[in-house]
Amino acid sequence: MAAVAVLAVAIVDGVVGPTTAPLSFVRLSIPAPNRFELQTLSLRVQLTQLRTVEIVGTVHLASESYFASMLADAADADLCLCELVVPERCLARDERGMLRLREPIAPAPEQRRLAAQLGLQHQLDGLPYGADRRFSYVADVPAEQLVSAPARGSGSTFAEVARTFWRGSMRGAALGAGRARRGPPAWQQLLRAMAWVVPCPEVSLLILDWAWSRTRPQLSSLLRPLGLAILTLDLRSARQLAFAQVLLSSSAEGGGGSGVVFSGGGLGARVEGRMQQRNAAAIDALALALHTRDDDARAQTEEHLALFYGPLHLEGPSGIVADLLSRWPGARIVETRWRTAFAAQLGAGSPPVRGAAAPERLLLPLFLAIDALDWWLTCADVAASLGAAGELSGEALACALYVGRHALLYWSLSRFALDWSGRFED
Repeated sequence: MAAVAVLAVAIVDGVVGPTTAPLSFVRLSIPAPNRFELQTLSLRVQLTQLRTVEIVGTVHLASESYFASMLADAADADLCLCELVVPERCLARDERGMLRLREPIAPAPEQRRLAAQLGLQHQLDGLPYGADRRFSYVADVPAEQLVSAPARGSGSTFAEVARTFWRGSMRGAALGAGRARRGPPAWQQLLRAMAWVVPCPEVSLLILDWAWSRTRPQLSSLLRPLGLAILTLDLRSARQLAFAQVLLSSSAEGGGGSGVVFSGGGLGARVEGRMQQRNAAAIDALALALHTRDDDARAQTEEHLALFYGPLHLEGPSGIVADLLSRWPGARIVETRWRTAFAAQLGAGSPPVRGAAAPERLLLPLFLAIDALDWWLTCADVAASLGAAGELSGEALACALYVGRHALLYWSLSRFALDWSGRFED
């Protein structure tokens, strides 16, 4: 049923065909067998003949060489604006009204422990926030204002999760901004509901998501190496690979060309509202630092600024880069560069990850068989409960547990097993 529905939907909806992946600031690169590099993008934007801005996609945990490379590239910058949410007591405003750190900032002990477990360095240890005058300027929202940011929409976190399962995998890059916010139309919701009465509902739902997406997802390149690292007890590589997958999934879900974090109200509205609040603060800080007013004496001097921000804030039509390009007519991207945040290298004795070994080819049939058995046993429990007492409590519980199990499977497969953004580079 799902396969027939997918073909019909693909024809009717007109989504079959090649698509172009949007500009993204984080990707996975595999430069050599068993070596996996998480990379972030830096780009130089020429605003005017005298003004340039270096947009540096930055992750919070990375290798020491990653932050050292950033410092070297920022050596010619007149000013560095940073993403940093800190209490107001740590901030002050200079004569131009720009936010500055009063003193150097260090990561919390638990943040350092997490970085050590991954074999990485925290951003606040790798970059001289507050210690170097150029790295003292903050292009973000004070913590007190961020916490009190008004949330658009209403609804509980539970309701938001329920809407996520109902509307789809919520990949903004795949669905498009308007579509991800509205959710699928009624006839698509009907098809999604029908998937829950057949075996392996999560597979049917993923096929439907594939048919309705603007991009074509593929299996995550990190899936097999992560399993291999766990089997060989290479725990550091396993942690790094899992961390890379979380960053890639979060970036694909949160923007990747759409600017959509989640759809609906509740948690999604709060996250999206805070994203837009922080993006606006970054753009305002850039405008203030660039001396764009005609009466500013520095307007005729050459200036080069650098903005260090998370990839999720930079991507998409509502991201910082798109806003920057739209505010300065004639602005253009003149240079791009990918920088390796960290690399996970599997042991020399590990087999190459390309292709699938014979035991791995049995996993899908085994998964489908267990899934079908679960569906059959649930149907048997419902039938037995109806025949024994004629009450709805037993079958309702069985159905609720079934839906809960497979909803979790659907979310896990969508988030960790598939890449929806097309940002993997072999």
